[in-house]
Amino acid sequence: MMINQNELLQNLRGKSTDFAYPLTLENVFLQEKYEDLLSYVIILTSQLKDEDYILKDILIELRLTISAMENFQGHSPEGKIENNILKLEEIFGCLSSGEVYGNRFPGVPRVI
Repeated sequence: MMINQNELLQNLRGKSTDFAYPLTLENVFLQEKYEDLLSYVIILTSQLKDEDYILKDILIELRLTISAMENFQGHSPEGKIENNILKLEEIFGCLSSGEVYGNRFPGVPRVI
């Protein structure tokens, strides 16, 4: 089944913008916007897992959002944002390797 990745990209850009702009321009971390973005990229991992190719722009958009969060770290209480960054980085790894987020379990070998 061919998925319209351009549509997924536009949705990702919208959610990323809603979250990252207040973060970078006003130094405000909007938790509800982050959770909206997070749930969308988790869904992306399942939608794109069987695709042979993923638009580079999808990965770039997620990477830019992660970079914005890394830049915000100096303005947030210590440790508050690190877990959020790590979660998005793990999802980035899932997207780039064709895995679904949440399917890995510690101590259990992966079957490919």
